Amino acid sequence: MTECFFLTLKLELVDHHVFHSHQQPRIAVFEFIESWFNHQRGYFNLGYLSPEEFYMKHIQKCAYLFVQ
Repeated sequence: MTECFFLTLKLELVDHHVFHSHQQPRIAVFEFIESWFNHQRGYFNLGYLSPEEFYMKHIQKCAYLFVQ
């Protein structure tokens, strides 16, 4: 699992940027993880939905079951 994360990080972030200071990659990695990897990326275990999409579907399903 860790190897998969670092491969994704390398292929989708590091290989496409030239960093000119030590602070730039730190900020870029944080933004990559917080804005894309944790929120928008589709996960196999979630049916290729992002965590936010999966959560919203779960909430909708629970609301539908509660109403009935």
